Amino acid sequence: MAAIHKETEICICDANVLIDFVEADEDIIHELTLFWKKVYVPTRVLFEVKKLTPDRAETLGLVIIESPLELVASAGLSGPDRACLHFVIT
Repeated sequence: MAAIHKETEICICDANVLIDFVEADEDIIHELTLFWKKVYVPTRVLFEVKKLTPDRAETLGLVIIESPLELVASAGLSGPDRACLHFVIT
């Protein structure tokens, strides 16, 4: 039976989750990237995590995805929520 997690891509859509990982031990993030096929994080979410630079996030194995500019101007959801919704739809 194949390991499903190795075929699955995930997206961290909650800055609080990422903040908790960084504050506990940022090596947890690297372990996630070894467990899953790819671990994405939208720029809108990453920028809320003050203790994790984009360079360090990439070193740990996260795939940073740019949030389209049109998402910033749309109403109804927070910026990070719109970025994650965009990721799921595309």
